[in-house]
This record gives sequence, structure tokens and C-alpha cells, in this order.
Amino acid sequence: HEGAPQMEVVASACPMFVPIVEENWIDYPETKRLVRRSLAKIRQAQVDAIILGCTHYPLLQHVIRASLQKRVVCIDSPAALCNEILRLDPDVFQFAHPGLRRYCFTDVNERLSHMAQTWMQESLQLECIKIPSDVSSEGER
Repeated sequence: HEGAPQMEVVASACPMFVPIVEENWIDYPETKRLVRRSLAKIRQAQVDAIILGCTHYPLLQHVIRASLQKRVVCIDSPAALCNEILRLDPDVFQFAHPGLRRYCFTDVNERLSHMAQTWMQESLQLECIKIPSDVSSEGER
């Protein structure tokens, strides 16, 4: 907003979106009603674009789009970040072992495994990792 002070920014907290995605309740009728109600302030403000400001939100993008005016542009922030990284360093995602992918999480369970495979539309081997405490607290020093 500092770079374009003439623009009006409208913020809207959507605290239920993450649990909806994590519980895989994306296509439930109740979800559509909740998303519509959560975005009422955004609809009323007649915004031109929204930024999906959480990594979970793009998974709800089709529900979010259906809740807003057709002209509203949805900006998928994780995709935008990846595109910017690729623009800055086109080789950043070139790996030493093409085709080998590791999916690492700090907690792995059946629900997560099912959800990840559903989203990625392929069979995945999820790996549980531990992050050393000195690494995770480094930014707080």
C-alpha cells in the first residue's frame, strides 16, 4: 500500500478457511455459505482484486471466486511468490536428482497423507522430519 497510496486496501479476516481446508470440507454446501458470509465485506467494498494471503486459500479458490463478482481478480500469493522466485533465479528448482521429490512435514498422519495425495493427485510418500530447536528459533534472536 505504501507504493500506491491512492489505492484503498480492504482487509477481511477469514479464520475458518484454514480449518475448512485442513478438514477437506472444501466442497460442502456449508462451506460455500460460510465463505460467502466471510467475504461479504469484500463484496460490498466492490474490490477489483483480492490477495489469497495464506497457503491454504488457493485450495478454496473456486469457492472464493464463486462468492465474489466475476470481475474480481484472485491473486494466488503462493503461486505469485514462486513465479517471482523463478523470475529472479530460473534455475532455482533444478534438482540434482530429477524426478525425485521429498515431501517433508513436521507431523504426518493418515488424514494429512490422504489430503496431500488428493491435492497432488498422485501417490505420495510423506516424510516426518524434526527441525532442530536452534534452527527454528534463529529468527527470534
